Amino acid sequence: WLTLAELDEDAAEFDAQVWTTAEIDRFCTSSNWSLPAARNVMPHARPFITRSKHGYVTMMCMPVAGGLRAAVPLEIGWGLAAPFAGPNPALLVQTLAQMWSRKHEEIDALILSGIPLRSQWMSQIMLEFHPRYRIGVGDNCVRRIASLEGGVDGFLSRRSGRFRRNLRRAIRRGETVGLTYSAPDAQADSQDIFERIVRIESKSWKGQSGEGFDSGPGSEFYRDIIGRLAGRAGLRILFAQKEGEDIGFVFGAVTQGQYRGLQISFARGLEHLEVGNLLQWEMINHLANEEVISYDLGTDMPYKQRWAEQSFETHMVAVMPHH
Repeated sequence: WLTLAELDEDAAEFDAQVWTTAEIDRFCTSSNWSLPAARNVMPHARPFITRSKHGYVTMMCMPVAGGLRAAVPLEIGWGLAAPFAGPNPALLVQTLAQMWSRKHEEIDALILSGIPLRSQWMSQIMLEFHPRYRIGVGDNCVRRIASLEGGVDGFLSRRSGRFRRNLRRAIRRGETVGLTYSAPDAQADSQDIFERIVRIESKSWKGQSGEGFDSGPGSEFYRDIIGRLAGRAGLRILFAQKEGEDIGFVFGAVTQGQYRGLQISFARGLEHLEVGNLLQWEMINHLANEEVISYDLGTDMPYKQRWAEQSFETHMVAVMPHH
């Protein structure tokens, strides 16, 4: 059994195992996402984590609806992270069953997120737990992913003519009003970067409507993520400026040649300049120069379908006793 602190000490090995794991959201299962979520979003949950020669099973114990005491993944709020890290689904699902058998007096049910329905993981969950337990499928979560194969020209070739026209128009408008874009200095402190981001977020429609991450657990969650990514050279961030003042940002992480977008925001009142689209486009240009192969825009939203041609869908899966 590992504590969160011990899993953090193991982060390099844990993340290496995550990158051997098929059919999961690797970034959100990795320590860069799941550990900040566990520490800042579910600080009162108890760790339910093991390491073996087969890999890792990483979960937390907490009360859920109906008075059940459940084991849930380290990040349950968005349902993105999988609880498994390792190349062998059969052995890791067996490990989870063994863990539960040793904690049956404390855990009534399992809630597993990040599971594709047509996957080895779902097949092994069914083999291991059915028919002794009820197995229910819950909410789905779709991510939108754009290929960057062929660089910016390849990316644009996979977009519609209307998308390309609108983007060119937005670029010209941005140039006319003097929008500029920059990345932080390589020596910049991650906490200074975060404070700069938060100042912009507080001016956005999300921040001004109380839905931003400029305060509360979301603030500490992203502060933690940015610190981890900056320390591992995985952080990618661009700021937009107008007349020398920060007005927008986009940031995410590059791992194993893949970019995972995390947040994008801009000051309220600048919607007509399409700052969000321009930041997205600037980031794609930077990533293409790095020869990054894909851009994961994260959880599906209508506008993301115009930017991405691929999708990845996972579900929540509950394993419960019959009574």
